[in-house]
Amino acid sequence: MNILSIHDGHNASASLMINGKIVLALQEERFNEIKNFTGYPYQSVKYCLNYLKAKNLYLDKAGISSVFQNPYGLKAKIFNNFKPNDFKEWWKTRINFNYFISKNGKQTKFINDKKRDVKTILYLKKIRNKYKNNFEYYDFKFLNNKNINKPNLEVACFKKERLDKLSQQTGLNKNKIFFIDHHTCHAYYGYFASGLNGQDCLISTIDGGGDGYKQTTWSVKKGKFKLLSRNNSCPLGKYWKIICVLLSLKPMEHEYKIMGLAPYSKEKYTNEVFNVFKNLCKINKFNIIEKKIPKAYKSLYEYLETKLSNHRFDAISGGIQKYSEHLVKKFINIALKRSNHKNFIGSGGLFMNVKLNKSISELKRVKNLFIPGSVGDESLSIGACYFLNKDLKNHTPENLYLGFQEEKLNLKKISNLYRVKKIKNSEPIVDELINGKIIGIFNKRAEFGARALGNRSIIARPDIKGTVKKINEAVKNRDFWMPFAVTILDKYHLKFIKNKKKIKSPHMTIGFDTYKKNSDKIFSGIHQYDETVRPQILEKKFNNKYYDLILRFYKRTKIPAVLNTSLNLHGKPLVHNLNQAIFTLKNSDLDCLVLNYEYMIFKKN
Repeated sequence: MNILSIHDGHNASASLMINGKIVLALQEERFNEIKNFTGYPYQSVKYCLNYLKAKNLYLDKAGISSVFQNPYGLKAKIFNNFKPNDFKEWWKTRINFNYFISKNGKQTKFINDKKRDVKTILYLKKIRNKYKNNFEYYDFKFLNNKNINKPNLEVACFKKERLDKLSQQTGLNKNKIFFIDHHTCHAYYGYFASGLNGQDCLISTIDGGGDGYKQTTWSVKKGKFKLLSRNNSCPLGKYWKIICVLLSLKPMEHEYKIMGLAPYSKEKYTNEVFNVFKNLCKINKFNIIEKKIPKAYKSLYEYLETKLSNHRFDAISGGIQKYSEHLVKKFINIALKRSNHKNFIGSGGLFMNVKLNKSISELKRVKNLFIPGSVGDESLSIGACYFLNKDLKNHTPENLYLGFQEEKLNLKKISNLYRVKKIKNSEPIVDELINGKIIGIFNKRAEFGARALGNRSIIARPDIKGTVKKINEAVKNRDFWMPFAVTILDKYHLKFIKNKKKIKSPHMTIGFDTYKKNSDKIFSGIHQYDETVRPQILEKKFNNKYYDLILRFYKRTKIPAVLNTSLNLHGKPLVHNLNQAIFTLKNSDLDCLVLNYEYMIFKKN
């Protein structure tokens, strides 16, 4: 059974499954270099089809994650045109489109399908006309005056367009292409990526919304999924989006900056903001439910804008972080008790928050926690594959190195402009690390998802206090308060990281406290205000070459870790191909670039 599935919303992607195994997962942003690209993943699909052709294989069926996509939202954001002020206008205009419900992935209907008011129609016309000249793989001609006030007609038209486009590119009959509910995709990805296959567990999906819902809760027993609840009321994803806008940050992209800023807030001011939120929600069985805001306010946006206007940016960050942890922990404790589970899986955008995941891991009721390597919407295409293969055997991914691979390293052009050094092993790389050099790693298949895991990474010594500043100035140009991460060998991590439950964290998805005694050896990878770390705890089986490099470094320095950040320039997605890697070397102060652990590339003096 060969299955291709796509996600065509925020951070569009395509995934290919062959006989129950995910062999490819690709984000469209890596091809077109538009970060978090929203739209049809044409080039990702093409790469998957070429892979099948090379192996003389054919598709059996295909999936489209999410039954409903808002055509106006997709059109507006398709080339990342939306800025914080655009989102502010979106919410102030109260464009909720009534809201869409997709029960079991079968219904395509707006609740209270009524004609839109004049204000809404004018705004939608503005969106339509403003971006009408953008290059798009989707045909948005159906966004005309006739159906602009008929939401269900819009849904039907856009659903047909999505189906037509995938059918045209893959050559599949439309009866072999299926729409799968957004949160169902999150849940299936979380379970099958976890390695808990066959074990009982509770799954929670929480995000900013998809197919009319913001949260689902599932019980899995003996591999059988049971939906316990789904609701459209959980507001946590919405809170983070609104706060991004209020702080002039970009929603669905800069939430991590708020998380990184949170520890800088003093407890007194954090608590003041926490109190703004503390009575906004309640727990009802398996649901986080938003209470009604006071009648004096027209919308949640207006309420938060008013209540937070007198608070500093760091206090706002600390307050929403504390509240999110408080509410989710309360929910999980109740849900685990009611379901009689001990294993917990989190999936969906909220669980990209490593500090939240840290607090979950510390709950007594949680025996084992698993957060998949990439739980944002990019992973929906993988979840769709698993769902379509649910009656057959699904395999846990061996790793997240599922992206693009350069077939041949063409070094002819490079050798004229750069000094190329052939290497037999990692010792020359270790030499450079020991001397404090900043090194880019470009190794075979790229990582899928938000984290650099050693194949598209920038690495450096973690024990030099000036390293973070040096990398920021040389390459990244990141906000000064944002911490870096470390890759640490699994055999030695307990000497540095507090992990009593021995929770595996191979993808940098969980934060941990550190031991003061040895913290100086991984200083640059620790958040300096709360002394936490989000490590990639590396097992040899996941990345043999990367493991060998760090092991050699350990034998010479007694440090079983390297500082790790993504190989990219500021504002660009993770490096995809060799040309992008060389461009990054050329336009930064990287000291060298390692290619497939075979060559080291240096700039000529």
